[in-house]
This record gives sequence, structure tokens and C-alpha cells, in this order.
Amino acid sequence: MERAARIAAHLLPGSQAQVPELGAQHTAAPEHGYVVAVLGASGGIGQPLSLLLKLTPGVRELRLYDVAPTAGVAADLSHIATPARVSAHTGPTALADALYGADLVVIPAGVPRKPGMTRDDLFNINAGIVRTLVEGVARFCPRAWLAIISNPVNSTVPIAAEVLKRAGAFNPGRLFGVTTLDVLRANTFAAEVLGLDPETVSVPVIGGHAGATILPVLSAASPPVQLPEDRARALMARIQDAGTEVVKAKAGAGSATLSMAAAAARFAASCLRAMGGDSNVVECAYVASSMVSGLPYFASPLRLGPAGIAEFLPLPHMNALERENFEAMQVELAASIQKGVDFVANPPPTKNCLPTKPQASTVREAPHRPPRMAPTATEVGELLKPLLLKDLRIQCRARGLNPGGSREALLERVRDHMLETGNLELAAEFNGEVAIGVPQAKAAIGADGPIGVNNNNYVRDQGQNVGNFITDRPSSRVLAPPGGVTSWSLGGDVLPPAPKPRPAAGPASHPVELTAVATAQAVPAAVAPSDEGAAAIDGEGGVGHNNNYSRPQGQNVGNFITDKPSSRVLAPPGGGSSIVFG
Repeated sequence: MERAARIAAHLLPGSQAQVPELGAQHTAAPEHGYVVAVLGASGGIGQPLSLLLKLTPGVRELRLYDVAPTAGVAADLSHIATPARVSAHTGPTALADALYGADLVVIPAGVPRKPGMTRDDLFNINAGIVRTLVEGVARFCPRAWLAIISNPVNSTVPIAAEVLKRAGAFNPGRLFGVTTLDVLRANTFAAEVLGLDPETVSVPVIGGHAGATILPVLSAASPPVQLPEDRARALMARIQDAGTEVVKAKAGAGSATLSMAAAAARFAASCLRAMGGDSNVVECAYVASSMVSGLPYFASPLRLGPAGIAEFLPLPHMNALERENFEAMQVELAASIQKGVDFVANPPPTKNCLPTKPQASTVREAPHRPPRMAPTATEVGELLKPLLLKDLRIQCRARGLNPGGSREALLERVRDHMLETGNLELAAEFNGEVAIGVPQAKAAIGADGPIGVNNNNYVRDQGQNVGNFITDRPSSRVLAPPGGVTSWSLGGDVLPPAPKPRPAAGPASHPVELTAVATAQAVPAAVAPSDEGAAAIDGEGGVGHNNNYSRPQGQNVGNFITDKPSSRVLAPPGGGSSIVFG
């Protein structure tokens, strides 16, 4: 524990390894700390980063997510005697649980650089990964602080920003490209030249996070780094090319994973300190900025606060050499930024895995539907008001949301998701659990009404309802009972079936009547419509079914609907069946 305390003191300089007591706002941690999610936790950066975060004070819960298995990493880290609880989340279906309620999300996910690979070569692979993960952040923890490590950071941060903007979750004060490694390298290499302890040297690094866009301002270092121009150029070049130096040294075995993990852990610890109210947290990071005209994203010194970026500190004074590099790198940085913005605006085409000529029997043209108006908070609130705690848990599971928490928390979770997606459908059941409070939809189908629900009434004495069975798939197959009448309708008016005398013979003499709006013609029972058809489709694509078995006094004794789309009708002995369109 003493060693862990020393590591924590290094990650949290001047804080005595303590997170200050917090207020009641969203960014304030609970009494025992914060929830930190690492996306890409099984990778070369993710594993050592997770180790350092497990040792970082202020972390209450550490969630490890990756498409590769994370259970082993989580089990290994869970044996370290620190308060942070560790949980494993593997695969896309686990992303919601990994993110929901997180205070800080760190994304090291992506492929590493290999010999001969430039940061631009990484773009086509890592850009899609970042976009997908940030979509999850926007959905499940839109108020979290987000730290992007995935390269090329000059482009992936604009990608993240554009995704968040489209989701209505963009807060420029809480989105960061982690450039801390550039600062650590500048401090280390400058200390070597000066013969000093690296922990006593501080070099501001501005610009971007790739090659020539990395600009260490050596003249503004503390203590000052006064070197001849040739040595200053050499030191600057080494800082800019340090990543390539590691890639070459590892000879194809990876990139700068350990130093990057240490840098990211330091930045994460600084974020936690700022969330906790420490007003003296200064870091360099690549963020949405107006510091430099024509560069909407720029790395510069920032003061962090409980709500995110509290202050943009002035750019350090630059000498002639540094100013020359500053002017030269702007074109490259602007192009990288635009590349990220364009990726979201015009995503590259994906490979089409569908057959070029689908089978006609499996393809049905979708009906024209009028555009839907966005739901209001009042409408959603009224829709969810009758739901019980169990019902809300079912809705969360059906929507891929975290089902844990109080009724109020679940209510807010489902409401926010409905408003975000526009999907107001309530799940009647999920994995065998039935939602008790979900109201039954009406059988009648209005032009603008909700999706119709199957209604099949068996009529007997006293109107007693003794059964209602509805499967989870629309169906129009109806089996009529002896002596019954079957009526199907599409449209505002329902035409009653023509009465048929009850014959003494068998089923061959029982016709099925198809009635259209203006015409009606009898069709023999043996010639039933194809199973490929749908009986009735309303404005939202729902299917309505009404099958009444007539008996004395209107008693309802059952509802049986199969799980296959069908318009086949089997008429009962002595009865008539009617399908009405109009």
C-alpha cells in the first residue's frame, strides 16, 4: 500500500492523494469517488492504463470494455487492494452497462502503429471505432468527461465532437484529446539536455498530436531551456518523432503503450481532481478552441474545473524558431481536422453483404408512411405514467439500457431514450417477463393511431372473458370456431359478413367471403389467400385482427393468434368469414 500511495502521489501531485469533498452537482462524485470507463481495456494501452487507474485515488468503480475478452484483465486487477471495484464488459451488447452513469470515459481503443505506418494510415481503421464508441457515450452517459487517446487524435477528436453534436450531447468543455505524452516527453528530453530531474522541468506543448503539429515551446519552459538553434531544432525534432522512435525500437511488436498509459493515467487523475473542486489543475490537451484563427481544435494549456474546462490559458510566448514552426504546422493541422469532420458528414461506404437480386418472394415494398412528429416530454410522461417498476425494467432491457435503479431513475432513463430516438413503442414482454402496467392497445386502427393489436373474441353467455393469447409477431391467420363468424377490417368502416345459412353438410360447403369497399364476391373456402400477405396494415405498419366467435350473450372465451404472417382464413362449420378492405 505504501508503494501504491507513492504512485498515487505522482499521479496526483500536490493533492496528498486525496480527492476533496464534493458538492451536489452532476460532476461531483459520490462520497467514495467516481465511475471511470476504459473503452479498449484489453489492448496494449488499455491494460497498463487500467492498472494505473486501479491505483488512482478517487476511482470508485473501474469498468473495462473491449470487443476482446476483458474478464481476465478485470479478475487480475480485482486482486489489487484498492477501493476501486472492477467490472468486465465484453462485446457491443455490453457497451451500455459499461457506460451508463460513468463520470469519465477514456478511449484507447484502436489498432496500434506498425513500422512504416503513418498516423494517417491509422485513420481508416480507428475513425470508425471511435465513431461507434462515442455514439454509445452520447446515448448512455452524455454528461461524462471524454478523453480520446485513439490516434490520429488530430482527427478522432473532431469525429467525436461531430457525433456528439448530432446526438445533442456536445459539451466542448468536456471533450479532450490526450496530448499529455507529448508534455512528458518534452519534460524528459529537456531534462536530459539540462541535466535536471524530469519532475522539476515543465515544457508547454501546443498545436496537435502528430509529427510537425506537435510544438514544444522550449523557450517558455520552466526552468528556461536556452539552447543554440541547431540543438533546439534537434530537441524539437526528437520530441515530435518520439512515437516513431518507439515503434522502430519495438521492431513491429507495438507502439508507445506503456508511456501512453502513464500519460493517460496522469490526465485522468487531473480530471478527477478538477471534478472534485481542485482549482489548481492545469494540463495541456487538444480541445475545441478559438485560440488560433482557422483551427477549431487546438492543444494548449488549460485550467480545469468541476464543470470541465474552466479557463484557456494564454499561449506561451514563442521565439523566432518556434513561431516559424507554429506557422508551418497550421496547414497540416487544419487538414486533419477537416478530415475528421468530413468522415462524419460523408462516411465511407461499407461493403454490401446483401444479394444484388433479392428473391421476389422475400421482398415486399414498404408502404408509404407520413413523417412522424417528434414526441414531446409531456406525451412521453403520460405514456410512462402507468408503468410499474417491473415494467420500466422490461422497457430498459428491451431498449438495451441499464435496468438497475429506482423507479424514478428508470423512468428518467426510458423517457430520455424515447425523446432521443422518437421510439414510443412499449414492450409488452421481454425474455418471458410480462409488463403488467403496459396498456393493451385498441383493436381499431386509426389513420394516425398506434399500431393495432390482434383482437380475437370468443363470444359466450354473460360476456365473460376467459382467455387472451397474443404472440410477439403480427399474424393474420385465424381459426374460426364452430358456428362462428370471422370479420377482418382495413380502414375506417367495417362491413359485416353476409349471413350464411348453416348447412347440414361438411366443411366443403362453407364459403369464405372477401368483401371489398365497393364490391363483394364469394370465394370458396378451398381457395384461401397466400400466406405471404398481411391482413391489415395501419399508418405505422401495424397489423390489426378481429376474429369474433359468436355465441349467445357475447361471452369472450379466448384469443388465439399464431406467430406467422398470414391472410389465410379457415371457415368454421356452418359459419362465414369476412375480410373487409375499405
